[in-house]
Formats: sequence, C-alpha cells, structure tokens
Amino acid sequence: MASASRTLMLKLLADFDNLQKQIFEPFFTNKEKGTGLGLAICLKIIQLHQGDLSLTSGHGLLGGCEFMIELPIKQPQDQQKLNEQAGQYAVLEAYKNIQMSILQTYLQILYADEAVKINKSTVEVSEFQMKRGQELQKAGSISKVDVAQLESQYSSDKYQLTVSENSLSTYKLQLKQLLELPLKRTYRDWETDRKSTRLNSSHRL
Repeated sequence: MASASRTLMLKLLADFDNLQKQIFEPFFTNKEKGTGLGLAICLKIIQLHQGDLSLTSGHGLLGGCEFMIELPIKQPQDQQKLNEQAGQYAVLEAYKNIQMSILQTYLQILYADEAVKINKSTVEVSEFQMKRGQELQKAGSISKVDVAQLESQYSSDKYQLTVSENSLSTYKLQLKQLLELPLKRTYRDWETDRKSTRLNSSHRL
C-alpha cells in the first residue's frame, strides 16, 4: 500500500513538472474548448511590466496548485530631490505671497489717499462753517452753543484727517519695506525652475 502511494506521488509530481513546463506555452490546454492562449497572454503582459508569473505545487496529494505573480515596486524619488522640490515650492509660494502683499498694500494706499482728499475737503467745509458761525455769533444771529457745535465738528473732522494721513503714511512705509526685499529673481525664473523639476521627475518615473 505504501509502495502504491509512493508511486502515485511520483506520478503526480512528474505530471506537475510537465504541466509546469508547458502551461505557459501558446495553444497548450487540457480543455475541450480551450484556446491555450490565456496564460500565455497573462505571462506576456506581466513580463512587459518587468514581472514574472509562475506555477507552484501545493502541499500533499490534494494540495492543488498556485499561480504566483511577481511585480517590481517602483521606488520613490530620492529624498534629497524631494526636499529640493519642496524648497522650491516654498520659495515660490513666499514670492507669490509677497507679490500679493505688495498689490494689497498699493490698493490700501489708493484708498487711504482718497480718504485723505475727502477728509481735507470736509475740514475745509467745516472750517468755513465754523468761521461763518463765529461771525454770526458776533452779530448776535446765533448763540454760543451753536458756535460750540460747529467748533466741535471742525475738531472732529481735523482728527479724522489726521487719522487718514497717518494710515496713508503707514501703508507707504509698508510698501517701501516690501519693495526693498532682496528679490533678485523674477516670477518667470521660479516658474522655469518648477517646470524643469516636474519634467525631470516625469523622466525618472
């Protein structure tokens, strides 16, 4: 009985060895309506991806068989290159932020300058009204209370003018400081570097 089992085992192993050699050959099949091309095509596709397809035997008489697919794992880019790329993006982002700050500060200067003009005009009107009121008060046409209100309005308008002038001076100073930053490169330079980095990365992949 033991001899018969050993003989059967050897026969199965021999059949498996023959199957392992032929199973990936085109047109090899043990099915009545099979074409014998399925595994051959699979092997070719996997080999085109630098991989391999193999058949292995299971354990024991009824262990069956296993197909093993091996494919290479694409290695990540060099860490130093990634750090350089991240650094370039950080510099480009900082440059864009500075550009945006310059634009925003310039717009603030325009608004502040317009506010100064309006406040100056308001002060001129309130000053005229105050002086006119003082003359009318001397002539007895209006009371001291009315003149006091006009004087208070004039003082308030002058304060608003001072505030707007201070804001304008502050924005001008901010713009001057932004324009003095050591930006020796242009946005086009950074864009060229970024595109070059992306092109090199795609070639490595």
